[in-house]
Amino acid sequence: MTSEKHFVLDKTLFKEDFYSTCNSTKRIWFFQNFLEHRSEIQQQFYNFIELHKIQILFFDWFELYYASEHHIPYLFASIKHACPVTSRSKTFIWNLTSGPTVESEHPPLRNIQITHNNQTVEAAPYKLSTDDALSNTKHIINQNNFTNTNLNTLGKQLTQLEKQIQRTTISSVGIKTSTDLKLKNPVFKPYQITKTSQTQIQENQTDFLRAIKTHLQHLDNSSLTVPDTP
Repeated sequence: MTSEKHFVLDKTLFKEDFYSTCNSTKRIWFFQNFLEHRSEIQQQFYNFIELHKIQILFFDWFELYYASEHHIPYLFASIKHACPVTSRSKTFIWNLTSGPTVESEHPPLRNIQITHNNQTVEAAPYKLSTDDALSNTKHIINQNNFTNTNLNTLGKQLTQLEKQIQRTTISSVGIKTSTDLKLKNPVFKPYQITKTSQTQIQENQTDFLRAIKTHLQHLDNSSLTVPDTP
């Protein structure tokens, strides 16, 4: 059993990020276009965080959810939309036990209902233990349903990532870079000595050895000469 953790909305973190220097361009653009609806958008941002119990920064939320839902051209769209793990043709829609639905890549940390074998089963992320053994057993089943749902979602994302990697690998095979083309030619070409040069070198070596031999013989003869006695 796991106990439900208290989620805290960190408004200080969101405010610091919103007014940070790195977001100055986005902030100016936002004030120029949405200043009149700022309070309403901010409240929707906080409601989203409290519903999903996640800490997501404002401009990330605005890009991924608000701008997309309201068909707003976002000038600062990042490359994260092309992520092969989370990009899908359609976002998952989860049915909450309380009635409304939620769009999310992963199961929200709420009690949800899942259809399995034409039957509706309940899944819950957190449950508190009770003194009733039957209730505890039901809680365990609900948590197992939630865990299995998460594992299924992660499995699908890993499959998408694997396919993306395979496509990238296959497309890169056969692409030859300029470095590969240059390596076709030898990096170092040894100097080829002609036969004439080899003969000349050998003759020079022979003359050199002959001169050394003559010099040594001269030294030997000099050492054998006995000087005259005065």
